[in-house]
Amino acid sequence: MDGDTVTSKSLYSIEANNELKNQINSKRHYISLGGLNIAKTTNEGMECLYNLTMSLTQDESKFTDPEF
Repeated sequence: MDGDTVTSKSLYSIEANNELKNQINSKRHYISLGGLNIAKTTNEGMECLYNLTMSLTQDESKFTDPEF
């Protein structure tokens, strides 16, 4: 090796960042042309949602309406 190196630096403009942000937040990013969900969860994702909504208490009367 003779010490030569190559670097690559990308340019990030405000317009490019805004375009990417809009693309990620759009429904086209998650739904295919056939109307199917592209971003599918794994078993771990479903278990996490179950654990977040599960009640370990027998007395359901302790739950109150959420306050905003």
